[in-house]
Amino acid sequence: MDVEKKQISWGWIVFWCIAFWPVGIYLLVRRMNSDRTATLKNSGTVRTTSLVLMILGVFSVFSVFSSYGTIGTFFYGMLLFALPGILLYIKSQSMKEEGRKFQTYIAIVINQGEKSIEKISSAVGVTIQETREDLEKMIDRGYFPNTYIDAATSEIILPDRKERDMAAYEEEKQKNYRVITCQGCGAQEKIAEGQTKQCEYCGSLLQQ
Repeated sequence: MDVEKKQISWGWIVFWCIAFWPVGIYLLVRRMNSDRTATLKNSGTVRTTSLVLMILGVFSVFSVFSSYGTIGTFFYGMLLFALPGILLYIKSQSMKEEGRKFQTYIAIVINQGEKSIEKISSAVGVTIQETREDLEKMIDRGYFPNTYIDAATSEIILPDRKERDMAAYEEEKQKNYRVITCQGCGAQEKIAEGQTKQCEYCGSLLQQ
């Protein structure tokens, strides 16, 4: 697997969300678009940041009733803290729901080997069209490498899955392998004893 490009840390994203939220939002969107683990694992970080911002916004409201507060302070606090806090909270809920759905898709497609879009949609409990759009989004973000959706058969196709499984089977004859469940996305992968590698579906570190 290619080495992932260095990502801006979540600490810096949180810092900029609090210090100057337009920059923080921009960095968050960049991280979301380039980091496969962001949606699966970091909704809690975004939610915590949103709550901090909303608390600061509440303080600005109460400051109006003190001898130090002004109407300007109220609008300043609402614009810089409360509003972005609300927007980030909504985004965190969206990330959480999307992350759960993506983990379900990975479990069905990778762990169970299901290819039929119709059967996948039935298992997830959403429409066929929504399932297709979700899977296409996951393919675009790199969750399913070298994968495409066959419109003729309405199936998700992982061309090199069979070859990888055969190669893993041959290697397993010579090495002590175990099936490891990724803590990031839930995908199951075989890993040799003492080996450490990245999950090919979300980029999380796998080790025995």
